[in-house]
Amino acid sequence: MPNQFDPNDGASPLLIMPRAGLETSLAIRRRSPYLDSIRKGIDTRGANGIFFLDIADKEGELLRVSNRPENGRRHDVWQAEGFVESEAVKKLLRGEDVSPGEARPRLGLLLFHDDEHVSYPLTSSEAKEIFPQSMEFVSQFEEILRSRHKFRNFDPTGEHWLGIYSVTTAALARHKVVI
Repeated sequence: MPNQFDPNDGASPLLIMPRAGLETSLAIRRRSPYLDSIRKGIDTRGANGIFFLDIADKEGELLRVSNRPENGRRHDVWQAEGFVESEAVKKLLRGEDVSPGEARPRLGLLLFHDDEHVSYPLTSSEAKEIFPQSMEFVSQFEEILRSRHKFRNFDPTGEHWLGIYSVTTAALARHKVVI
């Protein structure tokens, strides 16, 4: 970690104060104990347009949703409406939803990961059993989801096609710290 504030260095300390304060505080600054637990967050590997959802309303335990093709990179994703189980949808907090002292998620995230399936998602047979409506909704995009590129430990070509990259226990935690 750099010892001095440098606005051109992405690894420079994140401090917001006048330059004089930055220079004066240099001697007392230390490496943050939280640095190793900071995470980027989830990455759909190009499938934002499928997994990001608008939630229209709730009917019992089901949500009426539509995906958001405009949020994805791919131009072959269409908008679909359907019902999914509320337990398969998490609140999606994006940078634009955060302002000083406030976080207001506006979208949902269709997520086939849970505490027992952190790095790897539910298989499609597990998901069909637990979330039949959600599987019916997402299955129309199966070919597109399977065509995402492999990346590190992420391989959507096989049984993990429902997966999202970089899901961690922190991403699944009930409470989160956002900066």
